[in-house]
Amino acid sequence: MKRRTIAAVLLVLLVTGAAPGDVHLEHKWAYVSSNLLVEKNVEDLLVLMDRVKQAGYTGILLADSKFSRLDQLGERYFRNVRRVIAKARKLDLEIIPCIFHIGYASGILAHDVNLVEGVPAVDVPFVVRGGRLVPESSTKLVNPDFEDVDRGRFTGWRQENVGQSVFADRRVTKSGNVSVRMQDIRRHSPKHGHCRLHQLVRTKPFQYYLLSVWIRTENFEYPRGIKLMALGNKRQTLTYQQFRIAKTQDWKQYRVAFNSLECDEVRIYCGVWKGQSGKVWWDGLTLEPGGFTNVIRRDSAPISITTSDKRSTYVEGRDYARIVDPKLGNERWPGSYGLMHPAPVVTVPAGSRLREGDRVLASYFHVVFTKRGQVTCNLLDPKLYEILDDQMKRVHWLFGAKRYMMSHDEIRVGGWTPDYAGRTMGEVLAMNVKRCRDIIRKHAPKAQAFVWSDMFDPNHNARDNYYLVKTTWAGSWKGLAKDVVLIDWYARKAPETMKFFHEPNRHEQIMAGYYDGNVAANVKQWMTAAKASPAKVTGIIYTTWRRNYNDLERFMDEVRKHEKN
Repeated sequence: MKRRTIAAVLLVLLVTGAAPGDVHLEHKWAYVSSNLLVEKNVEDLLVLMDRVKQAGYTGILLADSKFSRLDQLGERYFRNVRRVIAKARKLDLEIIPCIFHIGYASGILAHDVNLVEGVPAVDVPFVVRGGRLVPESSTKLVNPDFEDVDRGRFTGWRQENVGQSVFADRRVTKSGNVSVRMQDIRRHSPKHGHCRLHQLVRTKPFQYYLLSVWIRTENFEYPRGIKLMALGNKRQTLTYQQFRIAKTQDWKQYRVAFNSLECDEVRIYCGVWKGQSGKVWWDGLTLEPGGFTNVIRRDSAPISITTSDKRSTYVEGRDYARIVDPKLGNERWPGSYGLMHPAPVVTVPAGSRLREGDRVLASYFHVVFTKRGQVTCNLLDPKLYEILDDQMKRVHWLFGAKRYMMSHDEIRVGGWTPDYAGRTMGEVLAMNVKRCRDIIRKHAPKAQAFVWSDMFDPNHNARDNYYLVKTTWAGSWKGLAKDVVLIDWYARKAPETMKFFHEPNRHEQIMAGYYDGNVAANVKQWMTAAKASPAKVTGIIYTTWRRNYNDLERFMDEVRKHEKN
């Protein structure tokens, strides 16, 4: 029996390189996301690197969306990066560049704005009016401007906490005579902090809408909880956009885009989730057809315009002008997508078969957003891999790093265009990550590749019903080469995740800790899981999405404490 126990321990040592209950953390990194074109950001990073070294970290996991478009940048950017590299060498700190930003793809899309992923608008009604194609819609809101009020209630809207947190304000308005004022929400909704108005509207599947409203705040705590939303059948979320709203601000217009997808009814919400104290006003709500705003043009995103009975198809360039949105992916700079620009005008030229008053049906693909303008790119277009190959070549020329991080995280839209037919998103992502690993090998044969775990982890995002993705992410993990190191970042499921990636390919793993949370609890959770796991866990990362480095030193102190114990 004793010999069997010794044999088992030796087997664990052979497989994992560590004794049970022991974790040797070779890699101790700090995650930094920065725009290195800005001189102040570079100065701040140089100061931070001194702290990182002094605290006992071994490297910087460095992200900059401009790594995706080094071919478009001038000497100032490269001078700034060389200063960072020189500082790292002086401190003996490793830099691990983050590349291939698939989920947050603005840098990639700066090369071709039409590579953006989108959803289908199908049989959208338009009418020829004034020599133009003008969108029509029978979907209307009741009392969208909130002007009709009966005994404190806004006609057509279901509302919460009327007379307690919700009021008709006739003094502070953006337009008309009345606005909605919400205040002191937590006092009257102590459990959830909810205060919302909502209304059900009928629609057809795969219709495209723009929803906008004016918002004003005064000492409003937790402005992130202010939302304009659309929920479909079975409470399917159709909007995932977040607004940048200050605690106190004057009237500002906000807009969201959504597609009804398979839904034949949609519930429109405006209100607050997890509200606290302070005041927020709403006015001038509008629901209108999206038209050709942010229309996508590429071979895998076709456009078709037919007669209303669908018996005849009109020809682009002859019956109607070419459909293009000049502001697509260029609202502020190349790769930036937004909704605050006018819809493109599509004219009907001389010689067209279309006549004034004709009604047609248009089918096309358009952009949808998540978070604060997040977009992703199509994973099947050959041009994507030309861009990624060029990116890797340039980044490796600049950094000459030993390790590279593939940034395949939070891919929230996909699977709708015809090129995905017959394949799940999991299958497509498996193909994509394999090709990305091959690109790294091509330009840096000896370099080690890392990837965020979330899109490959069935305990996390590699699943069904993920945001606005058509099919499942399941099976995405099958594309991971055995030498790819997983950066695990879902602490609550750490034991399951570590076990999953250990079997059967025995992937080396690194823990992405902190996430702007409780330092001691987070480190303990990760280290406890690592010590109990058969997986080879070789590192930990101080990971902040908010650029919060206040806990940098304390995090490493907690890591050392658990390493010793």
